Amino acid sequence: MVTKHRWRVLLGLVLLWSVSALVTGFFVVQAYQGARGIEAKREIKNRVFALRSELAELKGERIALEHKVAMLRGPVLDGDLLDERVRAELGRVNKNDLVIFLKDGASSRTP
Repeated sequence: MVTKHRWRVLLGLVLLWSVSALVTGFFVVQAYQGARGIEAKREIKNRVFALRSELAELKGERIALEHKVAMLRGPVLDGDLLDERVRAELGRVNKNDLVIFLKDGASSRTP
């Protein structure tokens, strides 16, 4: 009877250590690769950095557009800007303007 008891104790210990190792391994893997793990945090930080830089660019663009709109409003209008907008909307040119016609493929390469 003592022999059977030792095997049962040894089997219980091996089973306990195996289950403990598996559970610990699961949590270690989740801590590194899981939805809230180290890799996910790194990806989120990169995404936040990209979005913040995009926001800064958009804010600069908005300030430039607000400046143009402010020049079109008010008691004194900026003549050059008004002339540019009128020509763009109406598709007209001045008799002293130089007009250069581009092919369809070449227009996408212009800066």
